[in-house]
Amino acid sequence: SCTYIIQFVLKTAVFYKGFLRISSFGVFLRSFIFSAITVLECMLISFAAGRIQLSNPYAAFVLKGAVSGIIPIAANCLLFCKTDEFSYCIGIAKQIMKRK
Repeated sequence: SCTYIIQFVLKTAVFYKGFLRISSFGVFLRSFIFSAITVLECMLISFAAGRIQLSNPYAAFVLKGAVSGIIPIAANCLLFCKTDEFSYCIGIAKQIMKRK
């Protein structure tokens, strides 16, 4: 896994500095922030799923799955709803819904 991280860092730095001739600091900062948010979401999911105690293991599994899906979607919508990428994704989803 370290090899992939090093490749990502070096290829990104070389691409931005050598080809685009701009700083790659913003790309790395954004990647770090997204990674930190992902880790925090995983911690929140683990905490919330650990609190679910049901006598029926199937119901507990389904509820934990629902929690594991709802938390990241809600957190990402709240955190990134103002970004251009989010608006673009919503536009694509609307186009797909119109086709059906």
